[in-house]
Amino acid sequence: MSEPVPPSSPDAPASKRSLYLTITRSLPLLITVIVHVIILLIAGVFIVQEQIIGKKKVLQAAPPPDSSAQKQVEHRLQVARRGGASGASGSPIEVDRIFSTNSDALQMPALPDLPSVGGPGGWGGFGGNGAGVGLGAGAGMATSLGAGAGLGGRGFMSMSFLGITDQNVQNVVFIIDASARMMDLRKSGFRAFEIIRDQIGSLIGRLPPAAKFNVILYGNSWNAHSDVNPFRTELVAATTENKEAFFAWMKPVNLNYEKIGPASAATFTPWKPKPLPDGYGFDRTIGRMNRLASLIQAGIEQQPDTIFLITGDVDGRAGWRAPPSAELIRRHRAQWDERGDDRRKGMIEYEKAVAELARRGVTPESMERARSAASKKAVADLAEANRKLVAAGKQPVVNIGGLRDIQGRQSELKKAGVNISIDGRGWLVDNEGKPINLPNKPDITYKAPNKEDFGWSEVHLHINRLQRAFTPKKVAVTTMLFVGPDDSEEKVEQWSEPLREISKRNDGKFQVITTKRLEEIIKAQNAAPGGKS
Repeated sequence: MSEPVPPSSPDAPASKRSLYLTITRSLPLLITVIVHVIILLIAGVFIVQEQIIGKKKVLQAAPPPDSSAQKQVEHRLQVARRGGASGASGSPIEVDRIFSTNSDALQMPALPDLPSVGGPGGWGGFGGNGAGVGLGAGAGMATSLGAGAGLGGRGFMSMSFLGITDQNVQNVVFIIDASARMMDLRKSGFRAFEIIRDQIGSLIGRLPPAAKFNVILYGNSWNAHSDVNPFRTELVAATTENKEAFFAWMKPVNLNYEKIGPASAATFTPWKPKPLPDGYGFDRTIGRMNRLASLIQAGIEQQPDTIFLITGDVDGRAGWRAPPSAELIRRHRAQWDERGDDRRKGMIEYEKAVAELARRGVTPESMERARSAASKKAVADLAEANRKLVAAGKQPVVNIGGLRDIQGRQSELKKAGVNISIDGRGWLVDNEGKPINLPNKPDITYKAPNKEDFGWSEVHLHINRLQRAFTPKKVAVTTMLFVGPDDSEEKVEQWSEPLREISKRNDGKFQVITTKRLEEIIKAQNAAPGGKS
C-alpha cells in the first residue's frame, strides 16, 4: 500500500495543494477556521448533554393546602397618566392584572375621622374632612381632594383648590392673607374668610399620609418678616396627628373681630428666613422690602410642589432700597429748584388760612386734639356696635383705617345696621358750624431722598433666583386676588398685574376671587355626588 501524500508535497494533486497553501499562508483565515471548529465542538457537547444525558429539570411550587377552599381574587389596578402642571388629567391606563389568593392583600387601611371645627355666633368656623380614598399603584395612596381626582403612585395627586386644579402635587404650601383687609365688610370678608378656611381645612383633611403640607398666615406689615406666622417651620407629613394639630392651630384665626391677623392663631412662631446664598446675584433689599417676594421665599424654602397664595391687595409699588443713587438725588434737587415759586405761593396761602382760623378761635394744634378725640369716640362706638352684631349672630365690622376709614364707610355701616356719628367739632367745623379748611403746610427746607424705588421686574428676577437657590425642581406658584364690589376695575387690574406675572413665570395660575365666586364653588361642591344636601 502506498503512503499518503501530504498536501504540501510536490506529488500531491494540484487542487489539494492549492487549498492547503491558501489556508496556511493567510493568518486571519486560519484563525477564523479554528474559531468555527471550536464553536461546533461546544454546540455538539451542549446538544449531547441536553438531549442524550438527561432532560432539563423544572421547579414548581407546591400547591397551597386545601387550595380548593380558597377563591382566587383578581385586582385590577389603574395608573393615571402624569400630566404637566397646567394640563388636564390624562386617561387611566389599564396595566397587567395582579392575582392574589389573599382577599386582604391589596386593601387600604381605613382613614380615621378628623375633627370639624365650628365658630360661635353663626360666623367663622371651618372643618370638613374627607374620606375619598382610592388605590395607589405604588407606596402612596390616592385621595379625592376637593373637586380634583386622586392619583396613585408615590403620593402624587391632582389637587383642586377654589376652582384651580394642579396636577402631580405631593407637597403643598398655603400662604394666606389673614389681615384686616381680608375681613373688610366691603368684601364680605368674614364670610369669605370662613369659606377659604373651610376649603383649606377640608383639603388638608383629605391628604394621604404620603403627602406633606404647611400653612403660612401673614398680615399688614410692610416688612413681611415681622408678621408671618407659619403653622410649622417646615413641611409636615399629612398624618392624623399633624392634621389634628393644624385644626387646633387654625381654629381661632380671625374668629374674634377684636383679634384679627396672623397672631390670632393658637400659637405664633415668627418666620425666620434662611440666608440668601452667595453666587446667585441676590439684591437682599428686595427680599426685605417686597412682601410678595418675602412670602414666596417662605414657601419656596420648604421645597413644595405647589404654593397657593391668596391676598386681599398688592402694594402699589414694588419697594425701595437705600441709599438712593446719585442720579436720583440730582434729579430730585433739580425738581425742587424748579418748584420754588409754587412753594412760596403755597406758604403764603397757608399763613393766610392759619390767621383766618385764629380769628375763629381755631389753631392747627387745637384741630389735631379735636380730631384725635373724635377718632377715639368713633372707634369706641364701633366696638359697641360690633358687640351687638355678634350677640345677634351677625358679622362684625372690622375697622381697618381708624377714623378716616369709618368716615368713608358710612353707607356700608348703615347697611349692616351700624350708625356711627363723627364728631367734627373743632377740626371739621368751628363752634358756629362753619367748615374748617386748612391747606397742607408746604416744605420750605430741602431734604434729599433717603431711598429709591425698585420695580416689579426686579422682584420677578429675585423670585427666579429663589427658585434656583432653594429648590432642586421648580415650584409652581398659583396666586389668587380676593376683591370686593367696591374695588374699582382700575385697582383690581393694578393689583392683578404683578400676581399674574408671578404665576406665569413660575408655572402657576392666577385668578380673581370674590365672595360670590366662593359661594358658587361651595354650591357646586354641595350639589356634586357625595356633597352636602
